[in-house]
Amino acid sequence: MKQDYLLFGAAYYDEYMPYDRIEMDMKLLEEAGMNVIRIAESTWSTWEPQDGVFDFTHLHRMLDAAVKHNMKIIIGTPTYAIPSWLAK
Repeated sequence: MKQDYLLFGAAYYDEYMPYDRIEMDMKLLEEAGMNVIRIAESTWSTWEPQDGVFDFTHLHRMLDAAVKHNMKIIIGTPTYAIPSWLAK
């Protein structure tokens, strides 16, 4: 795959921010010339709050916001912070 542009961006952890900030933050990132965000590295417990029960609401919210602001998205593997149900 040929790529003729430089990826420039930031890690963005929406799970630690008020949801009403996402739109403003994406706009600021876009205005700063950023074109990629990395998300979801610490969200295993948000994606799977109970063993086998999945909720991707916040992931979809982030994907929608990023696409709206012309961002590429890197979805991290959320393994560095395990959910409490797994530790038991």
